[in-house]
Amino acid sequence: MTTEWKNFKAAVKANESARTSDALSRLLTLSGEILAKKKSIHTYEQKIESVIARANALLR
Repeated sequence: MTTEWKNFKAAVKANESARTSDALSRLLTLSGEILAKKKSIHTYEQKIESVIARANALLR
C-alpha cells in the first residue's frame, strides 16, 4: 500500500491522469484484499473465543 500510495501522489503531482487512475485501481484492489484478510482474521478470532469459552465451561 505504501508504494502504491507514493505512486498515486507522484502521479497527481505530475498531473498524469492515466497513471493516477492506474494507481487508484491498484490501491482499490489492495484495499479489498486487506479487507478480506481482516474479515478472515475476525472469523478466526470468533472461533477461538468460542473454543476458549467451551474450555472454561468444562474446567468449572
